[in-house]
Amino acid sequence: MTDSQKPDYHKPWCWQCQEHTHFKTITRTHHDEHGTRRRTQNVCSMCGKSVFRPAAVDFAYYGKVGGRCVWVYFVIAVICILPLVFWSIDNLAEDARALLVVGSVVVVFLIIPWAMLGWASRKYAIWKTWAEERGWQEPPKEKRAWVPR
Repeated sequence: MTDSQKPDYHKPWCWQCQEHTHFKTITRTHHDEHGTRRRTQNVCSMCGKSVFRPAAVDFAYYGKVGGRCVWVYFVIAVICILPLVFWSIDNLAEDARALLVVGSVVVVFLIIPWAMLGWASRKYAIWKTWAEERGWQEPPKEKRAWVPR
């Protein structure tokens, strides 16, 4: 098995090529009226697609604290959105913009984060299947969790 085919939980992996390829770091600079922004991205040297460390898309890597943060975020978002929903129900007859406001808030604070979590879960599942085909055995969650140094 070549080194690029040997599963490594912490080494960047190309989702397109499905191996641990060499990658390059690209920094893009964007100038506009709000100032200058820089975005750094690791891309596969073979296909040019983004590479990610499997650990970065594994929920277990963030440990119990990360899981609790996700749940606290969604609970707070729902608690904050509920009054807005009730307000829109009362005002819907008078102003259809209320529905637009509530819909926008729900999309931004609930649906987009939920979709991102689903994306990360699918990415990790793809890598995990690939790694298990090559003999990798997933350690328990406690062993995969990030430990501060």
